[in-house]
Amino acid sequence: MMRTQLLVMASLFALLGGCGDNSKLCGPGTNDDDDDGECEPGGGTTGIVCGAGTRLDPITMDRCVADPSACGPGLLLVNGICQDPTAELAIDLEEGLEPNGLEGDATPAGDIMLEPVGSDGFVIHGCIQPTSNTTADLDRYLLTVTEPTLLEITADGVGGLAAGFLVLATSTTAPLASFERLGLGFATDTSQRQLYLPAAGTYHVYLTDSRTLLPRIDGAALASLPPAGSPDGTSCYYVTLDQLTPMPVALDLANGDNGTIDGDVRFYTATLPGTTQITETITSANARPSLAITEGGVLRQLANTGVAVVPAGAPLIIADFVYHHDLFPAPYRLTVEAL
Repeated sequence: MMRTQLLVMASLFALLGGCGDNSKLCGPGTNDDDDDGECEPGGGTTGIVCGAGTRLDPITMDRCVADPSACGPGLLLVNGICQDPTAELAIDLEEGLEPNGLEGDATPAGDIMLEPVGSDGFVIHGCIQPTSNTTADLDRYLLTVTEPTLLEITADGVGGLAAGFLVLATSTTAPLASFERLGLGFATDTSQRQLYLPAAGTYHVYLTDSRTLLPRIDGAALASLPPAGSPDGTSCYYVTLDQLTPMPVALDLANGDNGTIDGDVRFYTATLPGTTQITETITSANARPSLAITEGGVLRQLANTGVAVVPAGAPLIIADFVYHHDLFPAPYRLTVEAL
């Protein structure tokens, strides 16, 4: 009995010894890779430790990204941090006066001015207040970019709002005229995704409830979308727009690419010797792929079917999606076929 107790105590002391900064036995999230006898922050094979409210990016494995599921009750994901909406949040743009949506006399709710890459995001606050059982409230903002731009948009709702967003090009000229991206969230009150604005120009950014936007995936007209949110105007949103730097990888022309797609846009470089068909497939009834093909910064094609026939050249291939509202990442594949 005494021998057993001594063994247990010895094990306990060994375990506790690993918690100190001067021990070679380092606890979770630390290591002594430099052999100086002290434990420094480290993250296993990546060397990255992500703080509260963030997680390791499952695609790049080289950065911490916001984790929408990490915010507790009463907290919102604003500017990449779980924050209390009753506190004094740093808001860059408050929703302008109504009408600011689809009404004939509407004026935009405001102009979005993106922050540079690496800066804090641009934060918008507003509220959704339907005026009847058949009239949805969509707040329309304007966003102008001078070059193709990668964004990550996070919309978090309060007061029963399942915050969502719709981005449309104002251009009526093909191929940009068909640009459409939806951010939908139904598991929580938050929607989050990346999207790529494939050309310079002005875009409409509609902020509303995800339930209002859901019929849009079947082609419903904006004017026919159903209302959601509280008539008393207490259903509100906090939306953060972050500007990101695209990270292209070389496309394997023989094998294409595959994996899972969640909220990230994928970028590929390629040298095509001849006319080539590129097909993006997302195995889900709740997602629609969309390929953008640019060359020299100029948009050549926008294929919302996920199939693009590309002439010989050195294009940038952007594998995006119009919408994707599965609860989990969906299987994804990019195939390449010479024609």
